[in-house]
Amino acid sequence: YKQANKWYARVDNAALYIDAQMAAARVQGKSGQVEEAQERYRALREGNPVHATTILLSESEMLREIKDDAGAYELLNEALASNPDDLDLRYSRALAAERVDRIDVLEQDLKMVLEKEPDHAHALNALGYTLADRTTRYEEAYSYISKAYELEPNDPAIIDSMGWVYYRLGNYDKAIEYLTRANEILRDGEIAAHLGEVLWVSGNHEAARALWKEALRAYPDSEILLRAIKRFKN
Repeated sequence: YKQANKWYARVDNAALYIDAQMAAARVQGKSGQVEEAQERYRALREGNPVHATTILLSESEMLREIKDDAGAYELLNEALASNPDDLDLRYSRALAAERVDRIDVLEQDLKMVLEKEPDHAHALNALGYTLADRTTRYEEAYSYISKAYELEPNDPAIIDSMGWVYYRLGNYDKAIEYLTRANEILRDGEIAAHLGEVLWVSGNHEAARALWKEALRAYPDSEILLRAIKRFKN
């Protein structure tokens, strides 16, 4: 991290300066200097009001990376209080809300985004996936995810959501089809967790174990992967 910050400090090109400062602040946060990082973000926003939203979103991402989900959520709450029509802030607040178990806020925010941008594939996917994963409103979840899939049929996150909602609906064959495709496009701890779970519940324990073993080598810190393995290990 020290070496990274040395390089960021040498960036004096005006077009890249803000990006370098945001990156440096994220490095500070990840290295434990959270107060210093937040002070840098505040100074950047004050000195560059035109880019204030971008800088604030970077700060919320830094807080997420250090697992301060409550801090990220509160930061985005404060930002939306003065910028209630900013869709980027609202979308990001929705994702932060899910991480602090405020599904009501997530749903409210994403529906507001979709009122303004009905073809926002990522908002459709985020709302559908959360409904499939955190509620029993599976048919409603499918309607959002399937629309996202029509808009972005090659996005691995959306393909993963299609597999997950089919799993929730009890269609294991379709779930495995979509999750396998997502896993082929993007090797990812969450996709491996999902595919492994469906394989396991379908009775293919050997394939699930092999998939999880491989995924653990690549993503040993994936919380969703570790939770899935823990649930089924016995």
